Amino acid sequence: MPSEPLKQPLAAMLLLTRHPLPRVPHFPMYLEDGIEAQVTLENLEDTLEVDDEDLGLLTAFTMNAVFADVFNKVYQHDPSRMGYWLAPLAVESSKGSMHLA
Repeated sequence: MPSEPLKQPLAAMLLLTRHPLPRVPHFPMYLEDGIEAQVTLENLEDTLEVDDEDLGLLTAFTMNAVFADVFNKVYQHDPSRMGYWLAPLAVESSKGSMHLA
């Protein structure tokens, strides 16, 4: 959670990788106007099967919505060369469930 209120709402993100990640300690991320938020990574025990269509959508989101916005560069859309993807995560607090947004 951010240390102060943000102008835009904060959304959870999902980091998908080809291989399991080791445990990563909490770390800070600095958002708008230097507001700090703690990042927590949680490993899932199960694997997630993704078909070619979904892989294309995940790649497009990661390349266009994240990398192009953050790094201001155009990247080649090639899922076979990617080691990880980012996706928005919807959390339904009343049900305690999560799914891709």
